[in-house]
Amino acid sequence: MRPRGGTIAWRGEPVAFKTPAEANALGIATIHQHIPLVPTLSVLENIFLGRRGVWRRDLKDRGRFAALCEEVGYSIDGDEIVGDLPIGRRQMVAIMQALSGRRPISS
Repeated sequence: MRPRGGTIAWRGEPVAFKTPAEANALGIATIHQHIPLVPTLSVLENIFLGRRGVWRRDLKDRGRFAALCEEVGYSIDGDEIVGDLPIGRRQMVAIMQALSGRRPISS
């Protein structure tokens, strides 16, 4: 939906995004109320789902995941199935998923 009023400022400058991809390119992510995670996949698979490359995760992704958990200050088992998690933990997975796409995470 197009805004009907108001302005958005990013780092002190007014911005107008035409698409969510434009906002994502600047590091702005949306966390939806209805969490768009794949319930049959693991936490690790969901967090890196939007990244290009092989489907199954490798040791490098596990390193990125560990670094992300440390950065956020949140501990969760990357092998847990998202559908088995309570809603609060699913929300944290969605937040971590958004954060994982903002820049490369060092491993």
